[in-house]
Amino acid sequence: MGDNKKKKGDTHLLEIVKKYNELRVPARASLWYIGSGGFARAIGALSTPIFTRLLSPAEYGLFPLYNSWMSVISVLVTLELGGSVLYRAYQKYADKKDELTSSALGLIGAIFISFSTLYFAFYGLIGKYTGLSVRVSIFMLAEIFASAVLSVYIARARFEYKYRAVALLNTLSAILAPFTALSLIFLTGVRAEARIYSSSIVAVLIALPIACIVINRSERLFAGEMWRYLLARSLPLLPHYFASALILKSIEIGIGRSHGNDALARYSIAMSVGMILTIVTGGLLSALSPWIIRKIKEGDTGRVRDFLLLVTKALSLVALLILAGAPEVTAFLAAEDFRQALPSVYPLEIGVILSFLAGALMSGCAYYERSFISSIPALVSGLVSLTLSLFLLPRMDYRFAGILPLCSYIILAVLTALLFKRMSGEYPIALGRCLGVIALTLGYATLLYLFKDVLISRIFLALPLLPLLFIEAKGIYARVRE
Repeated sequence: MGDNKKKKGDTHLLEIVKKYNELRVPARASLWYIGSGGFARAIGALSTPIFTRLLSPAEYGLFPLYNSWMSVISVLVTLELGGSVLYRAYQKYADKKDELTSSALGLIGAIFISFSTLYFAFYGLIGKYTGLSVRVSIFMLAEIFASAVLSVYIARARFEYKYRAVALLNTLSAILAPFTALSLIFLTGVRAEARIYSSSIVAVLIALPIACIVINRSERLFAGEMWRYLLARSLPLLPHYFASALILKSIEIGIGRSHGNDALARYSIAMSVGMILTIVTGGLLSALSPWIIRKIKEGDTGRVRDFLLLVTKALSLVALLILAGAPEVTAFLAAEDFRQALPSVYPLEIGVILSFLAGALMSGCAYYERSFISSIPALVSGLVSLTLSLFLLPRMDYRFAGILPLCSYIILAVLTALLFKRMSGEYPIALGRCLGVIALTLGYATLLYLFKDVLISRIFLALPLLPLLFIEAKGIYARVRE
Protein backbone atom coordinates (compact mmCIF):
# COMPACT_ATOMS: atom_id res chain seq x y z
CA MET A 1 0.00 0.00 0.00
CA GLY A 2 2.77 2.39 1.01
CA ASP A 3 4.83 1.43 -2.05
CA ASN A 4 1.86 2.18 -4.33
CA LYS A 5 1.45 5.64 -2.80
CA LYS A 6 5.16 6.29 -3.22
CA LYS A 7 5.04 5.21 -6.89
CA LYS A 8 2.04 7.45 -7.53
CA GLY A 9 3.84 10.34 -5.87
CA ASP A 10 6.96 9.74 -7.97
CA THR A 11 4.86 9.54 -11.14
CA HIS A 12 3.11 12.80 -10.27
CA LEU A 13 6.46 14.48 -9.62
CA LEU A 14 7.83 13.23 -12.96
CA GLU A 15 4.77 14.64 -14.74
CA ILE A 16 5.34 18.05 -13.13
CA VAL A 17 9.01 17.98 -14.15
CA LYS A 18 8.05 16.97 -17.69
CA LYS A 19 5.53 19.82 -17.98
CA TYR A 20 8.11 22.26 -16.63
CA ASN A 21 10.69 21.09 -19.20
CA GLU A 22 8.13 21.52 -21.99
CA LEU A 23 7.72 25.21 -21.16
CA ARG A 24 9.55 27.75 -23.25
CA VAL A 25 12.47 29.57 -21.66
CA PRO A 26 10.57 32.87 -21.12
CA ALA A 27 7.83 30.94 -19.30
CA ARG A 28 10.39 29.20 -17.08
CA ALA A 29 12.04 32.54 -16.38
CA SER A 30 8.68 34.01 -15.39
CA LEU A 31 8.08 31.17 -12.93
CA TRP A 32 11.49 31.71 -11.33
CA TYR A 33 11.04 35.48 -11.14
CA ILE A 34 7.57 35.13 -9.62
CA GLY A 35 8.79 32.44 -7.23
CA SER A 36 11.81 34.40 -6.00
CA GLY A 37 9.81 37.62 -5.87
CA GLY A 38 7.09 35.84 -3.91
CA PHE A 39 9.63 34.44 -1.47
CA ALA A 40 11.20 37.88 -1.00
CA ARG A 41 7.77 39.44 -0.42
CA ALA A 42 6.88 36.63 2.01
CA ILE A 43 10.05 37.28 4.03
CA GLY A 44 9.17 40.97 4.07
CA ALA A 45 5.62 40.19 5.15
CA LEU A 46 6.82 37.92 7.95
CA SER A 47 9.32 40.49 9.20
CA THR A 48 6.92 43.46 9.05
CA PRO A 49 4.85 42.38 12.11
CA ILE A 50 8.08 42.22 14.11
CA PHE A 51 9.18 45.75 13.15
CA THR A 52 5.72 47.29 13.63
CA ARG A 53 5.68 45.90 17.16
CA LEU A 54 9.27 46.86 17.97
CA LEU A 55 9.10 50.40 16.61
CA SER A 56 6.69 53.27 17.08
CA PRO A 57 4.91 54.68 13.98
CA ALA A 58 7.22 57.73 13.98
CA GLU A 59 10.34 55.48 14.11
CA TYR A 60 8.96 53.07 11.50
CA GLY A 61 8.02 55.96 9.20
CA LEU A 62 11.64 56.93 8.56
CA PHE A 63 12.23 53.83 6.43
CA PRO A 64 9.45 54.44 3.84
CA LEU A 65 10.54 58.09 3.69
CA TYR A 66 14.10 56.92 3.00
CA ASN A 67 12.88 54.49 0.34
CA SER A 68 10.79 57.17 -1.35
CA TRP A 69 13.68 59.59 -1.69
CA MET A 70 16.02 56.79 -2.75
CA SER A 71 13.64 55.76 -5.54
CA VAL A 72 13.49 59.30 -6.90
CA ILE A 73 17.22 60.09 -6.53
CA SER A 74 18.37 56.74 -7.95
CA VAL A 75 16.82 57.63 -11.31
CA LEU A 76 19.14 60.64 -11.55
CA VAL A 77 22.21 58.70 -10.37
CA THR A 78 21.82 55.47 -12.36
CA LEU A 79 19.85 56.66 -15.44
CA GLU A 80 17.94 53.36 -15.02
CA LEU A 81 20.49 51.59 -17.21
CA GLY A 82 19.36 48.21 -15.93
CA GLY A 83 16.12 48.42 -17.93
CA SER A 84 15.27 48.27 -21.63
CA VAL A 85 18.28 50.43 -22.58
CA LEU A 86 20.78 47.75 -21.61
CA TYR A 87 18.64 45.03 -23.19
CA ARG A 88 18.81 46.83 -26.53
CA ALA A 89 22.53 47.47 -26.00
CA TYR A 90 23.18 43.75 -25.48
CA GLN A 91 21.46 43.10 -28.79
CA LYS A 92 23.69 45.65 -30.53
CA TYR A 93 26.94 44.55 -28.86
CA ALA A 94 26.16 40.83 -28.73
CA ASP A 95 29.83 39.93 -29.26
CA LYS A 96 31.09 42.41 -26.61
CA LYS A 97 28.83 41.73 -23.65
CA ASP A 98 31.64 41.70 -21.06
CA GLU A 99 32.98 45.02 -22.29
CA LEU A 100 29.49 46.53 -22.36
CA THR A 101 28.74 45.39 -18.80
CA SER A 102 31.96 46.85 -17.38
CA SER A 103 31.63 50.11 -19.30
CA ALA A 104 28.04 50.47 -18.02
CA LEU A 105 29.41 50.17 -14.48
CA GLY A 106 32.05 52.77 -15.32
CA LEU A 107 29.41 55.18 -16.61
CA ILE A 108 27.25 54.72 -13.50
CA GLY A 109 30.33 55.21 -11.31
CA ALA A 110 31.21 58.49 -13.02
CA ILE A 111 27.66 59.83 -12.64
CA PHE A 112 27.51 58.63 -9.03
CA ILE A 113 30.71 60.49 -8.05
CA SER A 114 29.52 63.69 -9.75
CA PHE A 115 26.07 63.55 -8.15
CA SER A 116 27.39 62.70 -4.68
CA THR A 117 29.75 65.69 -4.83
CA LEU A 118 26.87 68.03 -5.70
CA TYR A 119 24.58 66.42 -3.10
CA PHE A 120 26.88 67.12 -0.19
CA ALA A 121 27.98 70.48 -1.55
CA PHE A 122 24.34 71.63 -1.31
CA TYR A 123 23.36 69.40 1.61
CA GLY A 124 22.18 72.34 3.71
CA LEU A 125 19.32 72.93 1.27
CA ILE A 126 18.74 69.29 0.31
CA GLY A 127 18.77 67.94 3.87
CA LYS A 128 16.24 70.52 5.01
CA TYR A 129 13.83 69.48 2.26
CA THR A 130 14.29 65.68 2.44
CA GLY A 131 14.52 65.37 6.21
CA LEU A 132 17.43 62.89 5.87
CA SER A 133 20.54 63.29 8.04
CA VAL A 134 24.09 63.25 6.63
CA ARG A 135 24.64 59.70 7.89
CA VAL A 136 21.39 58.43 6.41
CA SER A 137 22.24 60.21 3.14
CA ILE A 138 25.60 58.41 2.98
CA PHE A 139 23.91 55.04 3.43
CA MET A 140 21.29 55.98 0.85
CA LEU A 141 23.86 56.88 -1.81
CA ALA A 142 25.86 53.73 -1.05
CA GLU A 143 22.73 51.62 -1.52
CA ILE A 144 21.84 53.42 -4.73
CA PHE A 145 25.24 52.65 -6.23
CA ALA A 146 25.19 49.03 -5.02
CA SER A 147 21.68 48.54 -6.42
CA ALA A 148 22.82 49.99 -9.75
CA VAL A 149 25.66 47.45 -9.91
CA LEU A 150 23.18 44.67 -9.22
CA SER A 151 20.72 45.99 -11.82
CA VAL A 152 23.39 45.96 -14.52
CA TYR A 153 24.34 42.38 -13.67
CA ILE A 154 20.68 41.31 -13.48
CA ALA A 155 19.95 42.97 -16.85
CA ARG A 156 22.58 40.77 -18.47
CA ALA A 157 21.38 37.68 -16.61
CA ARG A 158 17.84 38.31 -17.82
CA PHE A 159 19.03 38.91 -21.37
CA GLU A 160 20.75 35.52 -21.30
CA TYR A 161 17.82 33.96 -19.39
CA LYS A 162 20.01 33.06 -16.42
CA TYR A 163 16.95 33.25 -14.23
CA ARG A 164 18.40 31.11 -11.45
CA ALA A 165 21.10 33.71 -10.77
CA VAL A 166 18.47 36.47 -10.55
CA ALA A 167 16.34 34.35 -8.22
CA LEU A 168 19.36 33.64 -6.00
CA LEU A 169 20.18 37.35 -5.63
CA ASN A 170 16.55 38.20 -4.80
CA THR A 171 16.39 35.45 -2.21
CA LEU A 172 19.72 36.31 -0.62
CA SER A 173 18.80 39.99 -0.23
CA ALA A 174 15.38 39.11 1.18
CA ILE A 175 16.86 36.88 3.90
CA LEU A 176 19.83 39.02 4.94
CA ALA A 177 18.20 42.48 5.17
CA PRO A 178 15.63 41.86 7.97
CA PHE A 179 18.07 39.61 9.88
CA THR A 180 20.71 42.38 9.82
CA ALA A 181 18.13 45.00 10.88
CA LEU A 182 16.99 42.94 13.86
CA SER A 183 20.62 42.37 14.86
CA LEU A 184 21.22 46.12 14.82
CA ILE A 185 18.13 46.80 16.96
CA PHE A 186 18.99 44.23 19.62
CA LEU A 187 22.80 44.51 19.63
CA THR A 188 23.43 48.22 19.09
CA GLY A 189 20.26 49.99 20.24
CA VAL A 190 19.78 51.64 16.83
CA ARG A 191 16.04 51.82 16.18
CA ALA A 192 14.62 54.14 13.54
CA GLU A 193 17.69 53.80 11.26
CA ALA A 194 18.15 50.02 11.70
CA ARG A 195 16.29 49.01 8.54
CA ILE A 196 18.06 51.72 6.53
CA TYR A 197 21.53 50.63 7.61
CA SER A 198 20.79 46.94 7.10
CA SER A 199 19.31 47.44 3.62
CA SER A 200 22.35 49.45 2.53
CA ILE A 201 24.93 47.11 4.11
CA VAL A 202 23.41 44.00 2.50
CA ALA A 203 23.21 45.65 -0.94
CA VAL A 204 26.86 46.72 -0.76
CA LEU A 205 28.08 43.31 0.45
CA ILE A 206 26.29 41.55 -2.44
CA ALA A 207 27.29 44.11 -5.07
CA LEU A 208 31.02 44.28 -4.28
CA PRO A 209 31.96 40.74 -5.40
CA ILE A 210 29.73 41.10 -8.48
CA ALA A 211 31.49 44.35 -9.43
CA CYS A 212 34.87 42.63 -9.01
CA ILE A 213 33.79 39.74 -11.26
CA VAL A 214 32.48 42.11 -13.96
CA ILE A 215 35.65 44.24 -13.91
CA ASN A 216 37.86 41.14 -13.91
CA ARG A 217 36.21 39.93 -17.13
CA SER A 218 36.77 43.27 -18.83
CA GLU A 219 38.69 46.09 -17.20
CA ARG A 220 37.47 48.64 -19.71
CA LEU A 221 35.35 50.94 -17.56
CA PHE A 222 35.40 53.66 -20.19
CA ALA A 223 34.37 52.88 -23.77
CA GLY A 224 33.53 56.04 -25.69
CA GLU A 225 31.25 54.43 -28.27
CA MET A 226 29.33 52.42 -25.67
CA TRP A 227 29.01 55.37 -23.30
CA ARG A 228 27.62 57.50 -26.13
CA TYR A 229 25.17 54.75 -27.09
CA LEU A 230 23.94 54.28 -23.51
CA LEU A 231 23.66 58.02 -22.86
CA ALA A 232 21.91 58.67 -26.17
CA ARG A 233 19.21 56.13 -25.27
CA SER A 234 18.95 56.64 -21.52
CA LEU A 235 18.92 60.45 -21.24
CA PRO A 236 15.76 60.90 -23.36
CA LEU A 237 14.07 58.24 -21.18
CA LEU A 238 15.11 59.97 -17.96
CA PRO A 239 11.90 62.06 -17.78
CA HIS A 240 9.90 58.84 -18.14
CA TYR A 241 11.65 57.02 -15.29
CA PHE A 242 11.71 60.10 -13.07
CA ALA A 243 8.02 60.74 -13.63
CA SER A 244 7.22 57.03 -13.05
CA ALA A 245 8.99 57.20 -9.68
CA LEU A 246 6.99 60.31 -8.79
CA ILE A 247 3.62 58.56 -9.29
CA LEU A 248 3.97 56.56 -6.09
CA LYS A 249 6.77 58.27 -4.24
CA SER A 250 5.48 61.84 -4.44
CA ILE A 251 2.40 60.67 -2.52
CA GLU A 252 4.54 59.04 0.19
CA ILE A 253 6.82 62.07 0.45
CA GLY A 254 3.75 64.33 0.54
CA ILE A 255 2.22 62.33 3.41
CA GLY A 256 5.47 62.53 5.36
CA ARG A 257 5.73 66.29 4.87
CA SER A 258 2.06 67.21 5.44
CA HIS A 259 0.89 64.56 7.92
CA GLY A 260 4.13 63.38 9.59
CA ASN A 261 6.22 60.20 9.65
CA ASP A 262 3.70 58.40 11.86
CA ALA A 263 1.02 58.84 9.16
CA LEU A 264 3.54 57.73 6.55
CA ALA A 265 4.25 54.59 8.59
CA ARG A 266 0.55 53.70 8.59
CA TYR A 267 0.23 54.42 4.87
CA SER A 268 3.31 52.27 4.19
CA ILE A 269 1.52 49.29 5.76
CA ALA A 270 -1.38 49.89 3.37
CA MET A 271 1.22 50.02 0.59
CA SER A 272 2.67 46.68 1.72
CA VAL A 273 -0.74 45.03 1.40
CA GLY A 274 -1.85 47.01 -1.62
CA MET A 275 1.27 46.11 -3.59
CA ILE A 276 1.18 42.35 -2.89
CA LEU A 277 0.19 41.75 -6.50
CA THR A 278 3.61 43.04 -7.61
CA ILE A 279 4.90 39.60 -6.60
CA VAL A 280 3.22 38.35 -9.76
CA THR A 281 3.44 41.41 -12.01
CA GLY A 282 7.15 42.02 -11.39
CA GLY A 283 8.11 38.52 -12.52
CA LEU A 284 5.68 38.62 -15.44
CA LEU A 285 7.00 41.93 -16.69
CA SER A 286 10.62 40.77 -16.47
CA ALA A 287 9.88 37.73 -18.61
CA LEU A 288 7.34 39.34 -20.97
CA SER A 289 9.30 42.45 -21.97
CA PRO A 290 11.79 40.62 -24.27
CA TRP A 291 8.92 38.52 -25.68
CA ILE A 292 6.80 41.59 -26.43
CA ILE A 293 9.70 43.25 -28.26
CA ARG A 294 10.29 40.10 -30.33
CA LYS A 295 6.61 39.77 -31.26
CA ILE A 296 6.42 43.41 -32.33
CA LYS A 297 9.56 42.93 -34.40
CA GLU A 298 7.87 39.92 -36.06
CA GLY A 299 4.72 41.99 -36.71
CA ASP A 300 2.63 39.76 -34.42
CA THR A 301 0.96 42.46 -32.32
CA GLY A 302 -2.29 40.48 -32.28
CA ARG A 303 -0.76 37.76 -30.11
CA VAL A 304 0.49 40.40 -27.66
CA ARG A 305 -2.98 41.97 -27.53
CA ASP A 306 -4.77 38.68 -26.84
CA PHE A 307 -2.28 37.56 -24.20
CA LEU A 308 -2.32 40.88 -22.32
CA LEU A 309 -6.13 40.77 -22.13
CA LEU A 310 -5.98 37.28 -20.63
CA VAL A 311 -3.36 38.39 -18.12
CA THR A 312 -5.39 41.49 -17.20
CA LYS A 313 -8.42 39.34 -16.40
CA ALA A 314 -6.36 36.91 -14.34
CA LEU A 315 -4.59 39.69 -12.43
CA SER A 316 -7.91 41.38 -11.66
CA LEU A 317 -9.27 38.15 -10.16
CA VAL A 318 -6.11 37.63 -8.11
CA ALA A 319 -6.31 41.24 -6.89
CA LEU A 320 -9.90 40.75 -5.76
CA LEU A 321 -9.02 37.55 -3.91
CA ILE A 322 -6.25 39.44 -2.11
CA LEU A 323 -8.63 42.27 -1.26
CA ALA A 324 -11.12 39.78 0.14
CA GLY A 325 -8.59 39.07 2.88
CA ALA A 326 -7.04 42.55 3.08
CA PRO A 327 -8.33 43.40 6.61
CA GLU A 328 -6.90 40.15 8.01
CA VAL A 329 -3.58 40.56 6.20
CA THR A 330 -3.29 44.13 7.52
CA ALA A 331 -4.05 42.94 11.05
CA PHE A 332 -1.34 40.28 10.73
CA LEU A 333 1.26 42.69 9.38
CA ALA A 334 0.88 45.50 11.87
CA ALA A 335 -0.05 46.45 15.39
CA GLU A 336 -3.44 48.15 15.74
CA ASP A 337 -1.92 51.63 15.71
CA PHE A 338 -0.66 51.03 12.14
CA ARG A 339 -3.93 49.89 10.53
CA GLN A 340 -5.72 53.18 9.96
CA ALA A 341 -4.90 53.48 6.25
CA LEU A 342 -6.75 50.26 5.24
CA PRO A 343 -8.99 52.17 2.75
CA SER A 344 -5.91 52.87 0.60
CA VAL A 345 -5.23 49.15 0.10
CA TYR A 346 -8.10 48.73 -2.39
CA PRO A 347 -7.19 51.37 -5.01
CA LEU A 348 -3.48 50.57 -4.64
CA GLU A 349 -4.05 46.89 -5.49
CA ILE A 350 -5.92 47.79 -8.67
CA GLY A 351 -3.29 50.39 -9.51
CA VAL A 352 -0.73 47.55 -9.71
CA ILE A 353 -2.65 46.03 -12.65
CA LEU A 354 -2.62 49.34 -14.52
CA SER A 355 1.06 49.79 -13.71
CA PHE A 356 1.77 46.34 -15.16
CA LEU A 357 -0.13 47.17 -18.36
CA ALA A 358 1.72 50.47 -18.72
CA GLY A 359 5.07 48.70 -18.19
CA ALA A 360 4.25 46.03 -20.78
CA LEU A 361 3.16 48.67 -23.31
CA MET A 362 6.26 50.72 -22.58
CA SER A 363 8.39 47.69 -23.52
CA GLY A 364 6.68 47.78 -26.90
CA CYS A 365 7.23 51.52 -27.26
CA ALA A 366 10.95 51.02 -26.50
CA TYR A 367 11.23 48.93 -29.68
CA TYR A 368 10.66 52.05 -31.81
CA GLU A 369 13.45 53.94 -29.98
CA ARG A 370 11.57 57.25 -29.92
CA SER A 371 12.61 57.97 -26.37
CA PHE A 372 11.35 61.50 -25.78
CA ILE A 373 7.89 60.83 -27.19
CA SER A 374 7.78 57.62 -25.13
CA SER A 375 8.26 59.72 -22.00
CA ILE A 376 5.10 61.80 -22.51
CA PRO A 377 2.64 59.41 -20.75
CA ALA A 378 4.85 59.14 -17.66
CA LEU A 379 5.51 62.89 -17.63
CA VAL A 380 1.80 63.69 -17.71
CA SER A 381 0.85 61.11 -15.06
CA GLY A 382 3.86 62.04 -12.90
CA LEU A 383 2.89 65.71 -13.09
CA VAL A 384 -0.68 64.81 -12.10
CA SER A 385 0.63 62.82 -9.11
CA LEU A 386 2.95 65.65 -8.03
CA THR A 387 0.15 68.22 -8.35
CA LEU A 388 -2.20 66.08 -6.29
CA SER A 389 0.43 65.52 -3.60
CA LEU A 390 1.19 69.26 -3.36
CA PHE A 391 -2.30 70.71 -3.45
CA LEU A 392 -4.85 68.02 -2.62
CA LEU A 393 -3.02 65.68 -0.23
CA PRO A 394 -2.47 68.24 2.58
CA ARG A 395 -6.23 68.94 2.59
CA MET A 396 -7.47 65.32 2.54
CA ASP A 397 -7.53 62.41 4.96
CA TYR A 398 -4.27 60.52 4.34
CA ARG A 399 -6.09 57.21 4.95
CA PHE A 400 -7.63 57.53 1.47
CA ALA A 401 -4.44 58.68 -0.28
CA GLY A 402 -4.27 55.42 -2.29
CA ILE A 403 -6.88 56.87 -4.65
CA LEU A 404 -4.32 59.40 -5.94
CA PRO A 405 -1.79 56.96 -7.48
CA LEU A 406 -4.70 54.98 -8.96
CA CYS A 407 -5.78 58.10 -10.88
CA SER A 408 -2.23 58.57 -12.14
CA TYR A 409 -1.93 54.93 -13.21
CA ILE A 410 -5.17 55.10 -15.18
CA ILE A 411 -3.80 58.11 -17.06
CA LEU A 412 -0.44 56.37 -17.56
CA ALA A 413 -1.92 53.16 -18.99
CA VAL A 414 -4.35 54.92 -21.35
CA LEU A 415 -1.77 57.41 -22.65
CA THR A 416 0.83 54.65 -23.18
CA ALA A 417 -1.68 52.62 -25.20
CA LEU A 418 -2.54 55.68 -27.29
CA LEU A 419 1.15 56.39 -27.82
CA PHE A 420 1.78 52.85 -29.03
CA LYS A 421 -1.14 53.21 -31.43
CA ARG A 422 0.47 56.38 -32.79
CA MET A 423 3.83 54.60 -33.28
CA SER A 424 2.67 51.29 -34.73
CA GLY A 425 -0.74 52.08 -36.20
CA GLU A 426 -2.56 49.53 -34.02
CA TYR A 427 -3.38 48.98 -30.36
CA PRO A 428 -1.17 46.45 -28.53
CA ILE A 429 -4.06 45.80 -26.12
CA ALA A 430 -7.83 45.61 -26.42
CA LEU A 431 -8.05 48.98 -24.68
CA GLY A 432 -11.82 49.15 -24.29
CA ARG A 433 -12.09 45.60 -22.95
CA CYS A 434 -9.15 46.06 -20.56
CA LEU A 435 -10.68 49.26 -19.17
CA GLY A 436 -13.99 47.43 -18.82
CA VAL A 437 -12.25 44.73 -16.76
CA ILE A 438 -10.66 47.41 -14.56
CA ALA A 439 -14.03 49.15 -14.07
CA LEU A 440 -15.68 45.87 -12.99
CA THR A 441 -12.76 45.17 -10.68
CA LEU A 442 -13.13 48.61 -9.07
CA GLY A 443 -16.84 48.00 -8.50
CA TYR A 444 -16.23 44.58 -6.93
CA ALA A 445 -13.41 45.99 -4.79
CA THR A 446 -15.77 48.68 -3.50
CA LEU A 447 -18.22 45.96 -2.52
CA LEU A 448 -15.47 44.09 -0.65
CA TYR A 449 -14.54 47.29 1.18
CA LEU A 450 -18.13 47.85 2.29
CA PHE A 451 -18.00 44.42 3.95
CA LYS A 452 -14.53 44.92 5.43
CA ASP A 453 -15.84 44.18 8.93
CA VAL A 454 -17.84 41.07 7.93
CA LEU A 455 -15.53 38.16 7.08
CA ILE A 456 -18.25 35.67 6.14
CA SER A 457 -19.70 38.07 3.53
CA ARG A 458 -16.28 38.55 1.96
CA ILE A 459 -15.80 34.78 1.81
CA PHE A 460 -19.08 34.40 -0.12
CA LEU A 461 -18.03 37.23 -2.45
CA ALA A 462 -14.64 35.59 -3.07
CA LEU A 463 -15.86 32.04 -3.79
CA PRO A 464 -17.26 32.74 -7.31
CA LEU A 465 -13.91 34.25 -8.30
CA LEU A 466 -12.00 30.97 -7.91
CA PRO A 467 -13.50 29.06 -10.88
CA LEU A 468 -13.16 32.18 -13.03
CA LEU A 469 -9.47 32.43 -12.13
CA PHE A 470 -9.02 28.75 -12.95
CA ILE A 471 -10.50 29.30 -16.43
CA GLU A 472 -8.26 32.30 -17.12
CA ALA A 473 -5.20 30.45 -15.80
CA LYS A 474 -5.92 27.57 -18.18
CA GLY A 475 -6.14 30.02 -21.07
CA ILE A 476 -2.81 31.60 -20.14
CA TYR A 477 -1.14 28.19 -19.79
CA ALA A 478 -2.43 27.18 -23.24
CA ARG A 479 -0.96 30.34 -24.78
CA VAL A 480 2.35 29.78 -23.01
CA ARG A 481 2.50 26.21 -24.36
CA GLU A 482 2.08 27.64 -27.88
